[in-house]
Amino acid sequence: MVRPDLHLPPSFLAWLAPFLAAFSRRTRSTTAALATGALLAVGPRTVTNCLRALGLAEHPSFTAFHRVLNRNTWSGLALARTLLHMVVAAFVPSGPIIIGLDHTLERRRGPHIGPAGRFYDASRRADMPKPTSRGLRWLSAMVLVEVPFAGRIWGLPVLTALTPSKAWSERQGQRHRTVTEWAELAKVPGA
Repeated sequence: MVRPDLHLPPSFLAWLAPFLAAFSRRTRSTTAALATGALLAVGPRTVTNCLRALGLAEHPSFTAFHRVLNRNTWSGLALARTLLHMVVAAFVPSGPIIIGLDHTLERRRGPHIGPAGRFYDASRRADMPKPTSRGLRWLSAMVLVEVPFAGRIWGLPVLTALTPSKAWSERQGQRHRTVTEWAELAKVPGA
């Protein structure tokens, strides 16, 4: 549980409430603390850095914060749906809603990175016959909106999903989906 002297602003908790609904009642205060730490952290948004930003690096229940994300039951899709509805309400309440997709290669090596594979890598030399790199391919769905104060269209990410390699899918006994098939799954019914 969160330290009793860690008082989060009520306005921030009210804004965060729709997201906290995706977590169990027991872990909501811990999740709220991690979200606050993620906003305040300098550098990578790791659990450890989030706790340091809140002054909880020496908290006796330090490991409980790590368990919220890797052991407790929560739905990334429910969080993405909540974020999507908030982005649409703020930037395109009257529509139309335009979803953009982009895939990114996270270069990773090593025998324990199971879903990794060889994928097209646009940053490699163009004169190579087939520019590829080993890594994890992530597909991001974004709401494309014109941000009034920026004067241009921004892609506001609402969901990112790992698209595993064909070899990994076959080893796991799962049907392999191409990037196009993943993109079709990203359609937002009733958004």
